[in-house]
Parts: sequence; structure tokens; C-alpha cells
Amino acid sequence: MLPPGSSFELFIALRHVVTHRRQTLLSVTAVALAVSISLIFTSLGNGSQELLTGMVEEKLPHVKIFPEGEEDYLHLYRSLLARIADIEGIRSYSATLSTQATISFKEKRKNALLRGIDPIQEDAIYQISGSMREGDLFALLGASNVVMGFKLADELDLKLGDTMQASFPPARNSRLKLVGVFDSGTPLDESMAYVSFETARSFLDEGDVINSIELKLFDIDQAQRIAASIDGLGYNAMSWQESNPEIVRSIEVGGFWRSLSIFFVMIIAAFGIAAIMNMLVLEKVREMGMLLALGAGRYHLLRIFIYQSGILGLLGGILGCILGLLGIVALGSLNFGITAGGRELNSIPLVIDPWNFPAYVLLALALSILAGAYPAYRASRLNPVDALRGSEGGEGKGRIWRPTFLEERLACQCLSLGFEMAVAARHILSNRRGTAFTLLSVGLAVGVIIMSLGITEGVRAAIVANTVEKNPHLYIKPEPGEDYLHLYRSLSDKIWDYPGVVAVSPRLVGQG
Repeated sequence: MLPPGSSFELFIALRHVVTHRRQTLLSVTAVALAVSISLIFTSLGNGSQELLTGMVEEKLPHVKIFPEGEEDYLHLYRSLLARIADIEGIRSYSATLSTQATISFKEKRKNALLRGIDPIQEDAIYQISGSMREGDLFALLGASNVVMGFKLADELDLKLGDTMQASFPPARNSRLKLVGVFDSGTPLDESMAYVSFETARSFLDEGDVINSIELKLFDIDQAQRIAASIDGLGYNAMSWQESNPEIVRSIEVGGFWRSLSIFFVMIIAAFGIAAIMNMLVLEKVREMGMLLALGAGRYHLLRIFIYQSGILGLLGGILGCILGLLGIVALGSLNFGITAGGRELNSIPLVIDPWNFPAYVLLALALSILAGAYPAYRASRLNPVDALRGSEGGEGKGRIWRPTFLEERLACQCLSLGFEMAVAARHILSNRRGTAFTLLSVGLAVGVIIMSLGITEGVRAAIVANTVEKNPHLYIKPEPGEDYLHLYRSLSDKIWDYPGVVAVSPRLVGQG
């Protein structure tokens, strides 16, 4: 008889783990790989999301206020600024007066965005002073001074102190002096030119007006709430989520795909454990029969296999955390030298959340216990007499494999191909539960790969389709030094002679 209150279930479970080294190695490896892959996926996803949110926080306005309807300017904006200052959650704001302009220096011309600002307010939002290559942002406070992106200055061959001409119909021609060059790491370096409010208003021949107010918040997730509250004041406000829906979609789709991938990876590992535990039940039928004959209850057998599944899951989870951490460190050490979101990235963006490690260990433990539940239930239903004979019993009767007609035909076909094939076919057909678990694991793995390829191809196709649909495939611009294409009609006629051209649209773009 077994002593009451003994912990022999745990002892037997540990003994199974130690003695069945190959099965233990396979189970622990499956769980460890699932956990490590999940940790790496999570770190990559968190890093990508942090990169996107960091770009939003640093490079984009969180809320932008525009004129209503057909209005070009915000006239009574000072009272609006006073109201904005009282709204909770706003960190800083900057009023702007922007217009298109053609900047000329010697024989070179370049279109640019002339942006009238208060340099103190603008620097509080975008930290331009920290990205200055030459000169001083606050020199804009002087009359007719300009600070521009370094690429724009290079294309015009401008140096500090040079004087250029700014023009754009119907604005006034203005002479501007270069007092600073910035490098933001964004496309603004190619087209942005900052001037003071006074210079912009003189250029446009306007009074005390602006055409936008940009806000930075303490919490970017509050952007929609604050935009709605400003809308309630009678102004047109837009949150960064509304003005940049592609960023929101990237974050949402990335999070969903990451969670789905992790789910399937863990499920595949769980089915692998279920298949191995099912094989173990078949191997230990006699041993289970002896335990039942010695007085062990069915719940004892249930505990043995539940404990064993839990031990395998716990070991796999711990090993997976170690492998995942090593993988994250290895990926983080790779140097790429790429630019994303206006940042120079020398490595893959990875963010490690310490809480992910215990969370994935507990997840591996829970899934392993669930995976071992059915084999454990089968073990607890063994009939002692049939188990001692080495066969699985059900309701007091031994179970003998009796093939169906189709299985007999399959076995005969395999026998005609060779003895080994016939034996393998019999093993597959006789151990139907183990075969089912294995097929499910392999099927899920193949399904995840196909789904990954399909989603990746779908996202790529959607991006390409969006680009093809909403953007011109080819631009034709004036020669350097020219503002316009004069003989464009003959050029348009020639373009139609090229194969593959489906549409041509001449444009005259400007403001005023």
C-alpha cells in the first residue's frame, strides 16, 4: 500500500523527467524555443512601437489648429493662445505663419516653405537649437534673417551671411540673410526656411495674423481629447492620430500581428508537449497498472502527468528566457547604420520589459499543464487489470487495435513498398492520438508560416497600391535655375508616345 499523504506523485513525475531524457529534451527545447522567439518578437515590437511614438513625440505636432472653412488665417489668435494656456495637459505651443516661396541666390533657385515663427516657442516644441549645424536660431529675432535646412542651403550654395532673394506671387519680394543652418534628420532639411513673424508678415503683406498653432502635450494619448475640447471653442483642431493615420495603423497592425504570432508559437509548443505526454502514457501503461494495484487512486495518476507537464513547461520557460535574453543582446549588438523617423539607428530597436520574463514563464507553465491534461486524464482512466497486461483498458475491457478497411488498404500498400514502411504505417495508425497531436503541431507551424507570408505580402501590396493610387509615378520638373516648364504642350504630346503611360497631368502649383 502507498503511504497516505506521501508526495510520491511528484517523485514519480521527476523520475519520468530524468529517465526519459530524449522526451524531456524535446519537450523542454520546444517550450524554450517558443518562449525565446516570443520574447524576441515582443522586444522587437516594443522597440518599433517606441521608435514610432518617439518620432511622434519629437518630430510631429500632437495637435494642430487651423483656420475655419475657407479662411486663410487665424485673426484673433491671441485670445485663443490665452485659452490654450489654461487647458490641462498642454506642454508647449507655437503659432506659425507659413507660405510657399522661391528662394534665389545667384543663378540658382529653389522652392521652399517659408515659416514665420517665434523662435522661443518653436524651439520649445522641436528643439531646433539642438540640431543647429551653424549659426544661431535666435538670430531670427533680427529683421530679414533666415535659418534653413542644410540640404536646402547646400543646393543653393549658401554660406552664413549670404543674402538671398525670396519671392512668390502675389507676395512681396524680400531680401533675406542666412544666419543659421539646421540638420533635423527629416525631409524638412530639404525645404524648410524659418523666418520671424515680422519677416513673414512683411513678405505676405499681412497684419497680425497666423495660419496655424501647433501644440505639444505631456501625454500624446490625450491628443484626441484635447483636440475635441479646442473644437468645442469654435476652432478647427486635428490630433496627430487624425493627421497621421498611417502611423496609427502601423502601431495597431504591428501589435495585432505580434500577439497572433506569439499565440500560435506557444500553441505549437503546447501540442508538441501533448504528443510527447501521450507517447509516455502508452509506454507507462504497466507501471500505471502496478500503481493502481498498490492502492493509488486515479487522481494520483492524474497528478503525476500534470506534475510532469508542469515541470517540463517550467524548465522550458526558464531556458527560453535565457535564450531569449541572449538573442536580444545578440540582435542589439548588430550595427546597421540606418535612419528611421529622423533618427540615426546603429542597431535594431529593442525594448526589454523585465515583466515579460516571469509572464512568459507562467504562460509556458500554464500551457504545458493544459497540454498534459488530456494525456493525464487518459492515464487516470486506465483499468488496473488491462494495464497490468500492458494494454489500455476502458470500462474493464482491454483495447486491441483493429484497423478499419481504409487503414488495412493503406497498410497493404505500404507493405508492397517495403517492410519498414508497413511498420511505420502501423505505428502511425495505432497511436492515433499521438499522430493527431503531431499533425496538429506540424499543421499549425505550416499555417503560421503561410499566414506570415500572406500577411507580409498583403501589407506590401497594400502599401504599393496606396502609393500607386495616391502618388504620381513620375515627376517632370523644370531645369535647374528655371521656375516653369514653358513649352509643356509639345512635351505632353511626346510623353504619350511612350508605352505604359496612362495619364498625364500638367500642374501649376503655388499659393496666393
